[in-house]
Amino acid sequence: MDELELMYRGTLKSCNYSCYYCPFSKNTVSLSEIEKDKFQLKVFFENLNKKYLKKIFITPYGEGLIHKYYRDEIEKAIKREDIKSIGIQTNLSLNIIEWIKNMKEKKLPIDKINLWITCHFSQIDYNTFIFKIKNIYKDINISVGVVGIPKDYEDILSLRKDLPKSVYLWINEYSHLKEEYSKELIEKFKNIDPIFYRRKEIDFSEYCSCGVGSFFIEGNGKVRLCNRNPKILGTFMKENYFSKKHCNKKDCDCYLTYSKFKSNIFNFFGDKKLYRVPEKINIKNIFFDIDGTLVENREISQEKIETIKFLYEKNYNLYFITDLPKDIALKKCSKVSKYFKGGIFDCGAHISMENLEIYETMEINMEMFRENILKSYSFDNRLYKVLLKRNNLKIEGTDIFKGIPNILVKKGINKFSALKKVGSILNMNLDEVLAIGNDLNDITLFTNLKYSVCVLNGKTKAKEKSKYQLNINQILYILRGEKI
Repeated sequence: MDELELMYRGTLKSCNYSCYYCPFSKNTVSLSEIEKDKFQLKVFFENLNKKYLKKIFITPYGEGLIHKYYRDEIEKAIKREDIKSIGIQTNLSLNIIEWIKNMKEKKLPIDKINLWITCHFSQIDYNTFIFKIKNIYKDINISVGVVGIPKDYEDILSLRKDLPKSVYLWINEYSHLKEEYSKELIEKFKNIDPIFYRRKEIDFSEYCSCGVGSFFIEGNGKVRLCNRNPKILGTFMKENYFSKKHCNKKDCDCYLTYSKFKSNIFNFFGDKKLYRVPEKINIKNIFFDIDGTLVENREISQEKIETIKFLYEKNYNLYFITDLPKDIALKKCSKVSKYFKGGIFDCGAHISMENLEIYETMEINMEMFRENILKSYSFDNRLYKVLLKRNNLKIEGTDIFKGIPNILVKKGINKFSALKKVGSILNMNLDEVLAIGNDLNDITLFTNLKYSVCVLNGKTKAKEKSKYQLNINQILYILRGEKI
């Protein structure tokens, strides 16, 4: 069955909030306008072609869920086999706990529902808002977001701390900002939302799904490419809009539009990119690189320490995977080493974990290149790693990793070869492994594992090869085990 993404926006233009940055705040709405919007919504759902498997996203100008007819249509929609998922934007001002309770009593498949929740600090009782989130996030797919107003940074940071760790907090750029965000604030916001201010990394000349697999439907039945393009493609009722037309805009300023482009910055959403809800993955074992990943500026941040401890307490198996020797690795990570079960060291040449102690030694003649040796490491009088002054050497039976300094190991040995050996010996399913790194020597992991993360300040080539681009604290967004 072919799949479509349909975004729907009716004629509702009213909200029960009065945010100063929103044109629809406290708009009054007449009974006739409500009846019109209700009728349009019903017509939309009744006339969906059942031959397509659909993901639907309702994006009202205002707040829809406070009106019962939106909730009723959603309940009917999730029972349909041709509707894969459905989402709606909301300020969460309704009695969401009671609604979910009623749907569970009716045994409805509420896992199809995705709530794109916006937090408006000036309009809410903060404790009530957090209480609602904590009571629904286990039962339903959600994300929470805010407008990135610079003066609200401390409130946004507090919100991040008070939300469940697995709930993704996104930040929209503030369109009324009089001057550019400072570099410092951009980095602070990116440490909360990994795709904040990253539109410039998207190639807008590449494929966009709008007009091909994604369409924007208005309440009056007219169909557009997206919510930002005014061109009318056709009429929803007649289904004469499947013309596969493309947009010629050079830039997009709205998540609903720029997320239609292919870019691996969105990978952590998986199949739920439309709703801004991260896809949860099942993994048991997490391998962490050290320099540039766990350790920056010679220390591990308190935020990373808290994340590592949290993962340990949730029974994830944590390991190091680094080019460092074991003793130096443990020294650099002394604040968190007690949470780790050993790891893979020396670019894969030394495995020390789970009762394994393996050295991949080399049969080489040191005299041939002694003047180029900075330091050597041996086991049982046999070399397993050598630090070199230069990398233009060719030594049979070895590989050289370029860096400062250059690293010489046995041919074929790297981080992934060592991890593969560990998986074979310990019956560790590599599809249940997440590797986190930042540099070129992590690419063997990124290209061979199902799940991998390059941290946001990692090398460009490494980020291009990784599955996800997230900071360490942000991996909690994607771990299924954190929905507890």
